[in-house]
Amino acid sequence: MSVKELHRESMRFIDLALLARFDNAIDKVKENYLKAFELEKKAFLLFSQVSNQEPTRSILIRSAANLAILSEQFREAEKLIAIGLAGDISEEIANEFRDLFQNVNFYRHLELDAKEVQFTQTSGVDIEIEGILSFADAKKNKIKLSNNKVTFEIEVPKGLLSDVVKPFFEDYVIVKGIKNGKKIILKDIKSKEKSIL
Repeated sequence: MSVKELHRESMRFIDLALLARFDNAIDKVKENYLKAFELEKKAFLLFSQVSNQEPTRSILIRSAANLAILSEQFREAEKLIAIGLAGDISEEIANEFRDLFQNVNFYRHLELDAKEVQFTQTSGVDIEIEGILSFADAKKNKIKLSNNKVTFEIEVPKGLLSDVVKPFFEDYVIVKGIKNGKKIILKDIKSKEKSIL
């Protein structure tokens, strides 16, 4: 397959992942993103054998890295981002790679903290809350989410507060968490307008 054919096939699997998400078929979402990632990575590797022309090189790497994140292949995403940053690229594209790297770190922390939360929580209910991220308290590791009805206080796992606040402050977000009594612990957060998942 050519670079274009691999890229088109990757886009087809992205469409399938989005359809699966619409149908709430979570396993199919991840499976299709993984196939899309593998194809996009092949497209980049094939392209890099014959050219280092920008911005095509960066577009393929960035796309593959983003798909690696969506398919939870965080180490692969880190490697691709490093390759992308090592190229002769504009500051704008470099910043896009840095943003992707920040996303990798964010999800890696969530993954590790989710394991810790799973281990330490004996009872709790999964909840989803929407609202504006309107407040952050670094000393208490807490954020506040406000909608027109109520304000929720959410505990953020240690080391993640700046990763949550910087990209989402004053955005309308969707938070997934564990509610245990009155306490809510963050599991995932995404902007409703610019979802990275």
